[in-house]
Amino acid sequence: MTERVARGLALCGDRAAAELPWLKPALLEAGLDVEVANDAEALLDRVAHHPPDLVLVGAVMPGLSGLEICARLTGEPHTAHLPVFLVAAHADETLHRQALEAGALGLLTPPESRRLLAAELRSALRVKHVFDSWRRHADDLRQMAAARDALVRVSLADLEVMLGAARRAADMLAAAAARDPWPAEDRRVLRAAEEELAAADETLRALAAVRALDAGEWRFEPGPVDVAAVLEAAAALFAGRDVALTVSVEPDLELRADAALLEHALAALVQHTLSRAESLDEVHLHAQRRESAGVRFEVQVRGELIHPYEPKPITQALQLSLARMVAEAHGGSLAFGHSRGVCLVMDLPPEPTAGSWPPSAVFSRAARAGEGPRPSAATAAADWLTSRTILPAPPRPPRLLPPARG
Repeated sequence: MTERVARGLALCGDRAAAELPWLKPALLEAGLDVEVANDAEALLDRVAHHPPDLVLVGAVMPGLSGLEICARLTGEPHTAHLPVFLVAAHADETLHRQALEAGALGLLTPPESRRLLAAELRSALRVKHVFDSWRRHADDLRQMAAARDALVRVSLADLEVMLGAARRAADMLAAAAARDPWPAEDRRVLRAAEEELAAADETLRALAAVRALDAGEWRFEPGPVDVAAVLEAAAALFAGRDVALTVSVEPDLELRADAALLEHALAALVQHTLSRAESLDEVHLHAQRRESAGVRFEVQVRGELIHPYEPKPITQALQLSLARMVAEAHGGSLAFGHSRGVCLVMDLPPEPTAGSWPPSAVFSRAARAGEGPRPSAATAAADWLTSRTILPAPPRPPRLLPPARG
């Protein structure tokens, strides 16, 4: 018997039941002290504020019935994990069935063996203690996730400051090159640096979007989407590149989605293809009607591709993760394949599937909001840190793509 079980507490809602000659000795043998509530309301109040290790409810009680109390306790999220037993003076198959249907672990009646009853009580306690251990572990993970989220926000702010300085330096160099023409090789290096800065900027914005999605901070706002405008905005990312670009949109496509999220996803797919290509020959962006319903977006590239995923594995994983999160948030899917190049396909239903939002985040800020008015010290520290970031992440990250030209 563990030390925890030895200090256990059983709360009984019926004094007569607590004094039953066959029950009290079994409780003591199971390592449980007994506390008695005066009535049903006192029992529920005691459980809500100071949960015991085990709850015993008399089958017949003034006010609420024992079955109603069982249903109340097992139906509330903060008390559903407590082992609850209904207590009766004699066995009754119908009452036993009703107790189980009300959420109780069983019906306690005079046993053939006190030791058998004590063993049954200890078994229920072991299950609760395991569950308590998992709850403490989950709370630790929530606190770690809060601290991680704070660190990511600060890191994003610092990266934004550094990228801003690098962009200003690149602009100054470009201005100098315009005034006094540089050698061709120097101009080529400057263009490459500008492209890398643009890619880093888009990656930073994608990371901010992933963080907002993971933290449950994105305001999901589905509405009618101009599919052609969204696809043209994605095509704008190929501007300035020597590539044969084809954009096609099937007419009369109807789609309801979060337009800003969709732009993030398509931009991520485009950036993924750009990071995978050593050189590009052809790029095809398509939007067409799915066979069932909804819209299929395709990003196809052909050219010399980098293989395997060596140069920018983290960036590429981030881009695909963002696109997959957006697709799944709408109830869609993302697929990709290789033939003479890369083909990325995102299928979306005509409107977001019920229950698909928010995207799954094991321990998000939205989950932490359910912890109540007294957050843990780690959560408070994380919130203090995020409130002092250089550039706090807004509830809705900035658009990745410029508005489509009318």
